[in-house]
Amino acid sequence: MVLRTSFGLRVVYDALSYLEVRVPSSYRGHLAGLCGNYNGDRNDEYLLPAGGHTANLTEFALSWRLASPQNHCSFSHGKQFQDCEPGQRELYSKSRYCGLLIEKNGPFAGCANVLHPSTFFESCLHDMCAANGSSETLCRNLQAYTIACQQAGGLMQPWRDSNFC
Repeated sequence: MVLRTSFGLRVVYDALSYLEVRVPSSYRGHLAGLCGNYNGDRNDEYLLPAGGHTANLTEFALSWRLASPQNHCSFSHGKQFQDCEPGQRELYSKSRYCGLLIEKNGPFAGCANVLHPSTFFESCLHDMCAANGSSETLCRNLQAYTIACQQAGGLMQPWRDSNFC
């Protein structure tokens, strides 16, 4: 699904897990929220609405939640995001899982010079641990990097086949 507005906002959503939001460069430095502030400085992306910083992703996300009678979103403070169980991070870092993203001679090696895979790799590890190694989760993460790489002008080798994704 693609949404385009008259003022240049473009939103792409695959109805599963991929979301892309683009705005014209005239908005540079004039935004705030979950998608960042669009000022080009990756070191200040976790700004809170009141102006402070946090390193806690949950605190950051909750700080932007709207408080209104129409807000139907709920959050249970009882279930927090957890890191990988012992051994999971090592397992999912292997080249048959998320490690495929950072393999020096792997199918994504040609992307690394235009879009460093570290953020995608860490997200993949987090998602795989949360999903107990779901192959669908792995494929969605690899697809997200594929799309981002292609949009950045990177080249990659085929990574899907009849037995994988």
